[in-house]
Amino acid sequence: MDLAPQVESLFINAPLQPAEQSRLMSHYGGVSLTTANVTKSTEYDQVDRLTLRAYYDAYGSEQSAKAVAVSVETTFGVIRAQFTAPFVFAGGIVDRLGHFEDDVRPRKYAQNMVASHNLGIVLSRMMRTIDRTVGTGVLSTTPDQ
Repeated sequence: MDLAPQVESLFINAPLQPAEQSRLMSHYGGVSLTTANVTKSTEYDQVDRLTLRAYYDAYGSEQSAKAVAVSVETTFGVIRAQFTAPFVFAGGIVDRLGHFEDDVRPRKYAQNMVASHNLGIVLSRMMRTIDRTVGTGVLSTTPDQ
């Protein structure tokens, strides 16, 4: 089910460097790249660039890599390493690659709140769809908000 029409009109824009149009993106074969133990947010920009470079050096250029790199995180990989069960990562992107200092640091709370809100909208619709498709239907009786 295509959730984009249901959710994009409910998105709010980030206060700093908002996208021209907020949109839902999903990529079944996409990969989220991780560099663990980056504890200083002042290092995110540099580490993200190095992580991307290492991925493309190992798996081909951006155009020829086996899987599309859809995000660079410092958290998802640590969480994933703790579990072996099937999973879905869902994340709200709050900054342009290499621009954490410009896009997030000046208004960290406001920028992250927008991503949390938008992701919450997506997850609420996604959970209803999963419940209707493979679950008990309990969540699908919840009225749309």
